[in-house]
Order: sequence, then structure tokens, then C-alpha cells
Amino acid sequence: MGRSFCIAIALILCAVSTYAQSNPALFRCKTQKHIIDLSINNSGQTVEGPACAQIVVNAVRYGADFGKTVSYTAGANLPSIFPSSFSAGGGQPAKVESLNDHFMADFTNVQSLQGQLIALESIDRKTGSDTDKYLANLRALIGQTDETLKSGGPKAVVALVKGPEIQKQMDDAIRSAFNWTTTDGIVGGLQRVQADLNGLPARFPANTGAITGDPCSDTNIGQLGWADWSKCRDAQYKAAQSIVSAVLTEAGAWTSDGDKATQFAKKIGIVQYWKNAISAVTEDSFTLQSEVSCGVLFNKNEQTILKLLLVDRTSVFDGQTTQSQTKDGLLTVTCSSPFAVTAGAAFSTIENQQFAIVKSLPPSGTTSINTFGVTSDSKINPYPIAMAHARLRDWDDNRYALHFSFGAGANVNGDSSGGSSAEFLTGLSISFWRTIFVTGGLDVGKQSKLSGGFKIGDTVPTDITSPPVSTSYKAGFGFAITFTKP
Repeated sequence: MGRSFCIAIALILCAVSTYAQSNPALFRCKTQKHIIDLSINNSGQTVEGPACAQIVVNAVRYGADFGKTVSYTAGANLPSIFPSSFSAGGGQPAKVESLNDHFMADFTNVQSLQGQLIALESIDRKTGSDTDKYLANLRALIGQTDETLKSGGPKAVVALVKGPEIQKQMDDAIRSAFNWTTTDGIVGGLQRVQADLNGLPARFPANTGAITGDPCSDTNIGQLGWADWSKCRDAQYKAAQSIVSAVLTEAGAWTSDGDKATQFAKKIGIVQYWKNAISAVTEDSFTLQSEVSCGVLFNKNEQTILKLLLVDRTSVFDGQTTQSQTKDGLLTVTCSSPFAVTAGAAFSTIENQQFAIVKSLPPSGTTSINTFGVTSDSKINPYPIAMAHARLRDWDDNRYALHFSFGAGANVNGDSSGGSSAEFLTGLSISFWRTIFVTGGLDVGKQSKLSGGFKIGDTVPTDITSPPVSTSYKAGFGFAITFTKP
């Protein structure tokens, strides 16, 4: 092969290599604290965000991405890697003095070119057959990686496909492109001979000497012009034209733009495609991640459904453009609103007393007297409460969270304690699984006391039938245990 042929193949294969290796860097989640391990068969799983979805795929066989459309071609089309550098050896027929000698020179050229075509086809067929056998073995190797991944993980797959023997086989298959020879030179030689044969009548129109006896004898044949010579050599002339036409037809399939060259170019392109794909694979390539962050600022719930797009590269072996397969509903990540509403019980440390008129021992004598007394004195007072929480931070995959909370409840009391009133609690809460909330902070509620200047133990005037009670809001410590609605 010529220098230009080798340079052309090198440039094409270099371009294919650059194209196949221009993959973006592997995406990794900013934080690895919320990893959710998935499989291709996952469906319907729901988690609370933020989350880092992670899946292990066979990076040798599949192209994969989360929520993206990925397409692959069957490899670069290399029909132009076969520029002609073949020297047919025929050239222009040597200048001869007679029509018969000229014809014999053409016929010799035809036989020589036919022999060269047979030798070239033998080499190209063997090269093509060897490439077919290698592609079959390569396809089996790629299929084997599925089981290798299950049994040995990414490390075993990388060791398998990047082994020295596998790489050598690939390199040998690619180098076989340089063994392939096109028939452009042979076709050019045949076309020149065909044109020369067709031009014989015009080039040798008349006899060049006197003819005596048999015109077709060896003595006379060299002096004949076309009119007489064609009568003697008509069968040979037509046979030569037929041979040229048949050899041209056969050689046409092996030219640089012929069917045989195009098919072989695709095969070498497939090998180069897989070499580049395997070269780009590392152990990290098998782990695909997609990050779903929760940045909700308002009172809304956000839901993200992840899907996986897979492209099976083995369809490249069949010369087909790969089609993506979508695995919908692989994972649903829910980012809940930072606000939550709960209900439960609160406990206030504001003292709550219930006053009454009680019978008491007199200072002297035996008859009891009525005095102001206390029938109930609670240091801790429970009451029902509803609370609103604003989440500030969470830990351990949302098992625990810190909230700023505010709640309002109803402190139900009788008239002897000043009657029922609203009570308020605000502070910080710790939640468990975003279901159970424990809150502690400032409690503001009403506290009752005797009014009118009376004190506990004072004698009740005869015109008073119930203790005079007044209330006022006081601040104290409170805590609550509340729950979200199931």
C-alpha cells in the first residue's frame, strides 16, 4: 500500500478515537450523605429529599444517564479509508507496429489485471473473514460483562476488558485495515485497455502491405487492417471485450467507494468504537449518581421523579443506530414543605389556683366561719394545643430535625379560676421522623388571683357569695408533645 493510503487510515481512526472519547466527566453528588442505592428493576420507591440517587450499571455495555436523552451512532463511517494506491502494472499499452501485435498486448494486459484481481480478492476476503470472527468474539465478550459485573463487580469487568490479550486482539483487528487493498488501480487499467480495444478500428483502418495467399496466415496477419483482421480474429476480439467487461464488473465491488469496502469500513469502525469505549471505562464509570436537592423556600411540597435512560451498545454490532430505553418511576424524591402543623398536649409551669369559700375553724369558739381558700393549686397545667413548625435543619436522613415553633391552646378553667382563656407556647422543637414533635420554650397564659384586696384565709363578708377572681397574662416555661396528622 502507498503512503497516502496509510496516512488516510491513520487520520480517520484518530478522528473516531477523539469522537468516542469526548465524554464529559462523571457527575458526582456534592454531598454523599443521602445516597439512595437503586437497581435497574426499581420502581415506585419514594424517599424524602434531599437525596443522591446512585445506580450501578454495566458501563461497558450500556450508556446510561438520569433524565437525559442519550444516543449513539454505530461508529464512524469509514468508506473513505480506502484511497487507491494500487499499481495495476498495466499502464498504457506499448507502442506496436501492427493491429495484431497491439491486440495481443491488450489481451496480455487483460490477463495480467485479471490475475491481480484474483490475488487481491483472496487477501481481502481473508481480512474480512478474520474481522468477522473477531467481531463475533468481541460481541460474546461484551455479553459476558453482565455476569462478570454480578459476580465480581466493576473491578472484575475492567480487568476483563482491559486485559493485555484483549487489547492486542483489538489492535490486530484495527491494523488489519492496512491489509485491505482496493481495486481502483485495476479498474483504471481495465478501463484503459477497454478504451484501447474499442479504438482499434479507427487506429488501424487499412492494411499496411500486400496480401498474398491466406490473409489469416502468420505471414499476413501482421499487415492486416481492421476490415480484414476482424474477419480472422473476431472471436478472440469479442472474447477479450467480454473478459474486460466481466472483470470490470467484479472489480467494481472492491473499489474504495464500492460495497465491499463500505462493509469492511463499517466493521473496522465498530472495532474502533468498542476500543475507544473500553479505553474510557474506569471502575468509577459503573456508578451513576443524580442529585436531588431540596431548596423549597415557601410552603410547598416538591416532588421529583427520576427516570433512567439506557442505551444498549450491542446494537452497534448489527450496524444499527442505538435506541434509548427509559426506566420510568425509578425513584420519587419528595421535598416536604419546611412548615408542619401538629396537635397534642402542652404543659405550662404558670401556677393555676382555683379559689372557693370554705368553712374554716374560728379563732375562738366552736362555730365555723367562711374564709377564702384554695381548692386546687397546680404547678404544672396541661392543655390541648395546635402548633405550627418551621424546619431549620435536619439530620440522619430526616430522622431528626430542629424547628422554630409557635402554638395556641385553650386553658379550660372554671369561674373560680378566672374562666377559660387562650394560652400560647413558642420555642424550639425537636422532631422524630417528622411525626413526633417535642417543644420547649416560652409559655404565655393567664394566672388567676383574688381581687378586691382579699387574701387567702380572709373572712368572707356576708354580702359576698363567691370569691372575687381576676386574671392577667404571665410568662413561664412550657413544653409540649404533639403529632402530625396521620
